Amino acid sequence: MAANFTQTQNVKSAERDNTAPIVDVTVFGNIVSDLVTNKPGADSAEIASQSYTVKFRINDAELNKLGEVTVKVPATAAYTQAVTEIVTNGALDAVATACGAGSTIERDQSSDVFSARVKLSQTEENGDEIYYVTLGREATRLTSYEADAILTAVEAWADTQTALA
Repeated sequence: MAANFTQTQNVKSAERDNTAPIVDVTVFGNIVSDLVTNKPGADSAEIASQSYTVKFRINDAELNKLGEVTVKVPATAAYTQAVTEIVTNGALDAVATACGAGSTIERDQSSDVFSARVKLSQTEENGDEIYYVTLGREATRLTSYEADAILTAVEAWADTQTALA
């Protein structure tokens, strides 16, 4: 006879949409830093992962989209440096030339992607939970929590962030 699994936790998740996408990487980075500093509902917090994607749009002479140049980097500083280097080193001009006469490349900042996953931990005395807040340009997700007090704490923190309202 096969052994059966027994549920040991009732893990929850919640998502909150931002009223508008976070405007730029600086604002996003400030929100991530504030989350780690304030660690809502937790005793400690650390960035578990983060990713930033820079996008450039390739257009033909009639401004029809031909494609895009995408660069993915691991941190806000790398994002800023990547944009500066790509714009100033002539690589985009070479790509535009390769795409044909009249082709141009423009920065498509509205399509850039920012993501950071923050691991928050409670000590045994305070609930002994580990949960995650994942921030994106358009939404914030809370995952792997059990206690409703954690949702309340994260929601109260998010209410203090103008860009997440």
